[in-house]
Formats: sequence, structure tokens, C-alpha cells
Amino acid sequence: MNVAACDANTPWDTHIVKSCVAQVTVLEWDQSGHYLLIGDTVAAANAEIWTTPTHLLNEWTRVANICIPDEPIQA
Repeated sequence: MNVAACDANTPWDTHIVKSCVAQVTVLEWDQSGHYLLIGDTVAAANAEIWTTPTHLLNEWTRVANICIPDEPIQA
């Protein structure tokens, strides 16, 4: 499964944020729109925070992550 982002002005030009085998259960932007939370589940719940340091959609960096066994990620 891929998580992709695009600019609303050019929706045909998508950029992969993350590729994973797990099912993504949470996708949430922070209020400022600078950080994206991606939550998924495989054997354990995994939450990651991603950002674009240069504000370009083709450059994504993971800034934080946590893995919590036996806990589902909920928004």
C-alpha cells in the first residue's frame, strides 16, 4: 500500500510519502498542515510523523515514529 500526496492544483502529479505492507488505519494532518501522521497495523500498531522540510511534495522525511504492540492506532 502506498500513501501519496498531491497539490490540489495539480492532482495528476502525485508523490509517494510512504510504501508499506500494512493497512493504513489513520491519516491525519496537523492544524498547520506541516506534519502528516500515518498510522498502520501489522503485528503491532505503528505511528509515524512525516514532513516536507523544503515544502516540496516530492521530498518527505520521517521525523518521528513509535511502535506499540497490541494497541490499535485511532484518530
